[in-house]
Amino acid sequence: MSPSGQGRLPRGRPVGWGRLVRWGWPVLLAALISGPVLTHRGFVLRGDMVFVPRQPWKPAWYGGDGGVPRAVPSDALVALATRALPGDLLQAAILLAIPLVAGLGVAVLARGWRLPASLLATTLYVWNPYVDERFGIGHWALLCGYAALPWVLLAAAAAARGERRGWLTLVPALALAAGTSPSGGLFAAAVAIAVTGAGGWRRGLGAALASVLVNLPWLVPAVLAVPGTPADPFGAVAFAARPDTPFGLLGSLATFGGIWKTSVVSPLRASVLLSAVALLLTIAGCYGAASDKAAERLLRPLAVVAVPMLAGAWILSAPWGAGLSEALVVHVPGGGVLRDAQKWVAPFALLVSLGLGSLVNRIEPWLDGRRLTWTAFAVVSLPVLVLPTLAWGRLGEWQPTPYPEEWSVLADQVAESVGPNQKMVSLPFSVYRRYAWNHQVAVLDPAPRFFDATVITDDALGVRDGTVAGESAAAAEIREALGDPAHLARVLRAQGVRWVLVQKHTPGPGTLPADAGTVAFDGTELRLVDLGQPTGATPPTAAKGWAAPLLALDVGLLGLVVGCALAALRELRRAGRRREG
Repeated sequence: MSPSGQGRLPRGRPVGWGRLVRWGWPVLLAALISGPVLTHRGFVLRGDMVFVPRQPWKPAWYGGDGGVPRAVPSDALVALATRALPGDLLQAAILLAIPLVAGLGVAVLARGWRLPASLLATTLYVWNPYVDERFGIGHWALLCGYAALPWVLLAAAAAARGERRGWLTLVPALALAAGTSPSGGLFAAAVAIAVTGAGGWRRGLGAALASVLVNLPWLVPAVLAVPGTPADPFGAVAFAARPDTPFGLLGSLATFGGIWKTSVVSPLRASVLLSAVALLLTIAGCYGAASDKAAERLLRPLAVVAVPMLAGAWILSAPWGAGLSEALVVHVPGGGVLRDAQKWVAPFALLVSLGLGSLVNRIEPWLDGRRLTWTAFAVVSLPVLVLPTLAWGRLGEWQPTPYPEEWSVLADQVAESVGPNQKMVSLPFSVYRRYAWNHQVAVLDPAPRFFDATVITDDALGVRDGTVAGESAAAAEIREALGDPAHLARVLRAQGVRWVLVQKHTPGPGTLPADAGTVAFDGTELRLVDLGQPTGATPPTAAKGWAAPLLALDVGLLGLVVGCALAALRELRRAGRRREG
């Protein structure tokens, strides 16, 4: 291989008829995974995945409220998108795009490989326990960062070679990861810095600066966030990865599983045979990545990030690493992002997928004719056969359903009479809801995203072994008053709360006296109570004082990302014209 080709994945024999299969395969996989949202209108409300018909605009979406910016700026992007597209169609588009973008990214990385190798790498990256379990818990935003990772790798490799187009595409790829979740922004940044750094420290520094820039929309609000209650050390234990295969914690993480919420894990992960096949795929992928000399400037820097992240997830989740995990979460500023250690396995999944494809690409010439066809079919099918429960919305778990009409009726009334700066509390006081109209599936309370007000909900999370305390001082004070309805009403007024949303048919603590206020709306599902003018006021915070600059920062960065994307497209057109000429 020539020096100019270093850092590229090796090329194999061109397959003319395979072009359609190569690029159609990610489309097929994405359709098989997201099938229910393609055939039925409605919302898939599961775990942390909450979409609404039209999300109102609030300062919280860009970090202007002083809260912890966990969904910044993804909520701002969703709020803007629902101005142009109904929320259920937006959700369907996102759920289809996640596996599609991930698969196309790997297909582009492997575009010079023989067809079976390309398809296998694509299949393993799209169809694995990481994707399955994160969809099960509703972490669509994190999966957007996962889908962006192959494109970050592709752009970073081009930037490492000094290509202008690489830098132009690196910024949008990093922004896709950072704009949807802080964790995605961080692991994408690590990959970009490692891969560009292989081309020289100056290029690595450039990638680091670009990474910081696109992560500013959540980094700055995180610095300005109003301190709440101290981080709960139990959170480090509660969100630690857990073994979900017979091969223990490390074996589970190495096969891209091990999420803390065991209820979303496929029961097939307990199978010794299927788990052994998954582990063999990982071993083969690691060997393929380590032995591919032609792509060492691509896969080796990726391994420099992926392997330590896998090891870190294992150490922080092992019983003997609990002390370190608690110390990082409690005492290190921003250490809370390290909770839920399994999410850091994402770069390792990409490494193994590309390594396995690389290995198959090199051994495929040893096979011939019919034997090749059957072997290729069997190998490409392995990830799907190991985890068939990911198909069709996790075997039908995705059941699109509309919100009851009165939710929209009340939302219109709230938009007319309640401003976004007025406080509303959602009762019963519980972080998750189970609705009969949503098949009794646990889902994050939709009220903060549905109604045009500052909605306070419980942020303490009950898990199998206990309760992880929240970080909001206001929510903690409300929680302490739940046992006494009269005292609860006084606490709410003292906190500046005027409106109380009562979700009638959902379980949980918290009731008000009958004479606490005036009923402004009373329906089958919802009741809105006006407590009158509150006795307390919301004090100004540093973050709220920075609301306008924060918004200006986000608008400026959005313009930069769009500009880089358009410039990259122009570069692609010019390159295409040069090839034709």
